[in-house]
Amino acid sequence: MKVLKNSLVVYTVILGPEFELNPVEHYEGVMYICFTDVIPQNNSGWEIRIIPPILPGDLPRSSRDFKIRPHLWLSEFENSLYVDSKVLLKGNPQEFWNILTLGDHSISLGLINHSFRETIFDEFKAVLENKFDSQVVLEEQLLHYQNHYPELLSE
Repeated sequence: MKVLKNSLVVYTVILGPEFELNPVEHYEGVMYICFTDVIPQNNSGWEIRIIPPILPGDLPRSSRDFKIRPHLWLSEFENSLYVDSKVLLKGNPQEFWNILTLGDHSISLGLINHSFRETIFDEFKAVLENKFDSQVVLEEQLLHYQNHYPELLSE
């Protein structure tokens, strides 16, 4: 498979029938791909790639494989940028990519700071309070962090 040099793919993952895709503006060298298990009414400019949920009874966890391993699912692209399906892009993603990587092509992963939570523990609390995931699963994961990586909870 030929790798598209100097290209950027912006991708999102949506599993389940209840969703809408935000529209995208097209820029040279940027593609938009949505991994989903349901064909949407309107693709809003996204290329749709149908995927089966890995865990059909747990759609949030099923989506994570595609979110965190783009090198497996988007190997034809040199660079990839994941955005949540609720995010509305208001500019050229290539410009954001250049800011994120400081224009250094040797950088293989870029992350941004959370806009208002300062620690991983704060994020756990917010996810629990907003019921974004199963309380049992989150408590198990939090216990794992507390037992094995307690220093990470304050980062």
